[in-house]
Order: sequence, then structure tokens, then C-alpha cells
Amino acid sequence: MTDRDRYPFYELLAALRNASPGFLRAQAEEERRLHGTQDFFPVVELFNRPEQYQGTLLLLRGIVRRATLVLVNDRAVRAHYGLDHYYQLYLYTGDSQGNPLVICVPELPPGMTTGTEEHYRVAVTLAGFFYKTWAYKAGRKSGQGTALDASETSGDASERWVRVPLILGSDVQIMPEETSGEPFPFPLRFFWLAFWTITILYIAYRIARRRWR
Repeated sequence: MTDRDRYPFYELLAALRNASPGFLRAQAEEERRLHGTQDFFPVVELFNRPEQYQGTLLLLRGIVRRATLVLVNDRAVRAHYGLDHYYQLYLYTGDSQGNPLVICVPELPPGMTTGTEEHYRVAVTLAGFFYKTWAYKAGRKSGQGTALDASETSGDASERWVRVPLILGSDVQIMPEETSGEPFPFPLRFFWLAFWTITILYIAYRIARRRWR
């Protein structure tokens, strides 16, 4: 993050921290009502046309696959904004095509913990402002998040740069994770199909034998 971006970033994050609970979500809901839609924001637009949506208030739904704590080490920022940490969420939505959105929030909701493991999944909805497109190194893994204004010095060739939407948000709500639309995994569905096929054939065979006796 450049010097031009970093102080507005922390100022907005501090404002989100100090906002009344539910305020940002209510504003996002009102925006959605004024546009006459009940759908969540189509995030593919943030990848394809980011310049048109900078500063837009969004209401999002998706699966958080990574949540990390980021410590603010800049003494000036800590003193001026009163921020000593925030959280980075890697959110995958139904239309993000396998790419994450990076969401920065002042705090996590009750019941939500940080996690970086492969099985970590938390279904959420949240409100936030699209701040900018941010580039990060996908090969880097750590127990804590990488500060967005940290200098990048690694020369590891295995790391690749990924450009994703950066959103500053709040009012994260944990939701029950929706199923993919398949009530049973394939092996279980195959078993039940075979079971009922054999059962129906057996019943048909018994009926046929009775008729011919």
C-alpha cells in the first residue's frame, strides 16, 4: 500500500470501528432497496471494472476460508487512530470464480475465530466499502496476516502476485452454510440408487412369480 493510501485506509477502518453496531449494514440494505434488488452485490464487477466501483458500499455473502490477525506496528497510526490491530478475511463468493476478496474489519463477530487451515470455513454476510484493487503474494503463508502497508522484500520465485478487491467492512454476521444443492455426496447417492434399484427389481420379481403360479 502506498503512502497516499495508507492513512485513508486507517482512517476509514477507525471510523468503522467507532460506528454503531449495525449502522453500516443498515446503510447497505437501504442502498440495495433504492436500487430495487434483493440480491447481494455481483463481485465479478470488482474484478472486471474496479475503477467504476471505488468507494461503493456493498452487501456481500460468502465463505471465509482464511481469517488472520494483523498487528499495526506504526506508532503514529496507533497514536492517532487508536488502532493496534485489525483482521483480514479471505472471502469467496458464488460469483468470484475461485478468487478471494480481501476484507479488512476492525473486529470479528462473537463466535468467529482466526484460522488458516485447509478445512477452515465460515459462512458470513457483511457490509463494506470497496477501497481499491490490492496485490498480494499468494505463495506466502503465515499464522498472522501481512500488513497491507508492509514493504515486500521477498524474492522467492515460487510466490506469485495476485490482484484482488480490497474491501473495508464491518457488521460481519455468521450464517448457516448453504449446501451446494446436492443433498448427498456422490458415493452415498450411488449407494441409495443401487439399493432402491435392487429392491424394486426384487419386488417386481416376486409379483411376477405370484402371477404365474
